[in-house]
Amino acid sequence: MLLSADPRMAHRMGVVCTHSGHEVVAVEQESELRLALSHGQPDVLLLDATVSTEKAAQLASRIAKSHPALGIALATVGNEGRSLHGFRLINVRRPRGRVADELELTFIGIPASVHDIPA
Repeated sequence: MLLSADPRMAHRMGVVCTHSGHEVVAVEQESELRLALSHGQPDVLLLDATVSTEKAAQLASRIAKSHPALGIALATVGNEGRSLHGFRLINVRRPRGRVADELELTFIGIPASVHDIPA
């Protein structure tokens, strides 16, 4: 599932997911996301962090509190690092296969960095 108001991001992630044999459900607003999550949990939640990685990480933290088993990642278009506050940063401009791999790692719960492993 993708939360993004950017149609280009939704299209790009649709291509990535279709290419790797998955389906993507895109929602544009946080209220749509809350409604969708109340009806079932997706394999992975990807939050558009292109406007503000910090705000996206704050939203991810709030969602993680009520959905602790949900894999959440933040979609970026630059090189901000591997993770932010424990959430994997995925540069969606990377090759499709790499983006799909990052989503799979999020799904199975492998941390993006050794610094994200609880002590």
